Amino acid sequence: MSSLDALMGRVSLILLRPKYPENIGAAARAAWAMGIGQLVVIGSPLSVQAQEQALKMATHHAAHLVTGIRYAAQLVEVLADFVVVVGATARRGRQRMAFVNPEGLAESLRPILVHGPVALLFGPEDTGLANHDLAACGLVVTIPTSISDHRGKLNCKRLQGTPAGVSPARLPARKRPVNYTSVCEQAAGQLSEDCEADGVPCDRLPTSDRLRSLNLAQAVMIISYALRQGLSQREEASASRLYQPRSASPEELAAMFAASRLACLSLDRVSGQGLAETRLRHLRQAVSRAQLSAKEAKLLKDFCCQLAELDDLQPIVSDTSPLLLAASKGVAAVHDEGDRS
Repeated sequence: MSSLDALMGRVSLILLRPKYPENIGAAARAAWAMGIGQLVVIGSPLSVQAQEQALKMATHHAAHLVTGIRYAAQLVEVLADFVVVVGATARRGRQRMAFVNPEGLAESLRPILVHGPVALLFGPEDTGLANHDLAACGLVVTIPTSISDHRGKLNCKRLQGTPAGVSPARLPARKRPVNYTSVCEQAAGQLSEDCEADGVPCDRLPTSDRLRSLNLAQAVMIISYALRQGLSQREEASASRLYQPRSASPEELAAMFAASRLACLSLDRVSGQGLAETRLRHLRQAVSRAQLSAKEAKLLKDFCCQLAELDDLQPIVSDTSPLLLAASKGVAAVHDEGDRS
């Protein structure tokens, strides 16, 4: 196995509540063609009939991904298994995170994949990823399309003969430019065919998304292909680099985030602002960009534990998850270690 295949083998594909088993199979085939080694589905397990439909689209090449699907009821159940989760979305609202193009993924993920697993997250076919889903992602990737501009509206050039400020669609048919039908209506017709193929009624899609949403398997192929190509181009360059410290593992990052949550809750109690989750979201994004080493993650965890210790946060912590309990126990350990030194 080449080093490139080994890196792509550490990438997992996560499908969040997919609606159609055929799309699961097609996405599995695209993922396996690029070397992605695991398929995770957030939702109910496939029935026997649905699995057969998925296997037909996956073909025998990627059948093992479909039969070996890892299921989870909630996205949060699998987040701790990955150093970074990359969310794929077509919408670019002001409330959403900063995004990268598929070509930029390899530069961000190459140092992480050397030491730990990464996941590509795709949302439901009809709605995509919600804001709270993207909040759990360290990176967000968007596939740019030529048919929509940055506001998500149809990007047709001003057609000759159309009055300024008037859409050709609102003109009587006899007054529309001659080439209006060929430019706009043909595009809408192609969109309707694409939506029918996906099983999603065209009229149920938001207007801003009708001409920029891709089929699930197409999106998986474009992003995974761009990632593989980018990693391939960086393999030779990385061989000549100086030694880099070991990157933080998923477990080390999870413990660091648990301690950070204690510190953010402590700040909330002092300020009364209730911004813990917002601060954690921004911290997660910053950590994904910074690509912390194991030593840096431990340093940040210890700092947050000591901050929580100063505020005596333990009585107000209601979350008893194992990670939070481990972080809270780390407060006393760090304190004791400081006394001995």
